[in-house]
Amino acid sequence: MDALDEICLDLGMSPRLRFLDASLVGTRKSSVSHPGDDGLTSSVIDLDDFGPVTREMLNAIIAGRTFSSDRRGGIDGQLHRISWIAGRDGTTPIGVTMRIGRAAQPNSGLATVLIRDLLARGESILVVGRPGTGKTHTLRDICARLSEGDSTRRRRNVMIVDTSGEVGGPGDVPHPSLHRCRRMHVPARSLQHESMLEAVQNHTPDVVAVDEISNGREAQAARSVSTRVFAIVATVHGSLASVLRNRELRDIFGGITSSAVSDTRSQMELGGRKLLAQRAGDAVFTVAVELVSRTEVRIVHNVNAFVDDLLDANAKAWIERRKLVSGDRDVFESIVEEYHEVRSEDIVI
Repeated sequence: MDALDEICLDLGMSPRLRFLDASLVGTRKSSVSHPGDDGLTSSVIDLDDFGPVTREMLNAIIAGRTFSSDRRGGIDGQLHRISWIAGRDGTTPIGVTMRIGRAAQPNSGLATVLIRDLLARGESILVVGRPGTGKTHTLRDICARLSEGDSTRRRRNVMIVDTSGEVGGPGDVPHPSLHRCRRMHVPARSLQHESMLEAVQNHTPDVVAVDEISNGREAQAARSVSTRVFAIVATVHGSLASVLRNRELRDIFGGITSSAVSDTRSQMELGGRKLLAQRAGDAVFTVAVELVSRTEVRIVHNVNAFVDDLLDANAKAWIERRKLVSGDRDVFESIVEEYHEVRSEDIVI
């Protein structure tokens, strides 16, 4: 069960288990493997012998729990997330997704092992990844490490803006895996940007951590926070390419502006394009880490330079790929490669 990722319950259907471990495929006749183009392979097992999910089962899970405005809750003292699906009336549960949350000792999370040098330098880090790559787990591990310090780095005052309770659990007492971090609950998902600003205005943290920046207001709040703290650490859903293409979110990468160029320069340098795309300002985060899988990351070591190179038709943008060596949790192989997913002409201004 160490590889169990989600338990899915839908009214009238068999319970479903989702694993991030292809080796489990074939253990039951109702199991199936889903290889994705993102490098992840999920194993799904339908518990047909269990029978269909009933309303009573769903109500028993939902009853007595506190959920945020986005229908997310949890179990007090645990890191598991419980989300429910509403029926047509908006109040009756017709489905539940239980995401398994796991803690790690500071500096022992697999993804964090791959970025120890970034933490030692005190970088502001953006963690990017698709569902199941371990964004929240990595954020929690980073925060715990920063809050503890070591012989070469002082302990940091870390404040986590925990909107849905996934980082530190839903209870008032943070989960022990946060170690010395402080944690703020957010009353509603729509108010996360206000809580980010409240964290720096009222509690003087060295580091502010946010699990999932998802819109322009939160991107702007992150920019404001970054000017008043030692570092900011956050996650965002998707990939580097999807963030760069998102007009609201790419402000965390400095934003994009444009200027008109002469006909001569347009023909000689820009392939006939009359507008020159440029980075509008400094990126909020100095470093971006894209989680490819639980054991592989891609690192942008200088976000400003990376974006500049992407927008320059005559330059190449480079990214470092790090992957844990099979069977060894402390050794990884590294390769620097050209970044091809986005070209300057792909970014709509």
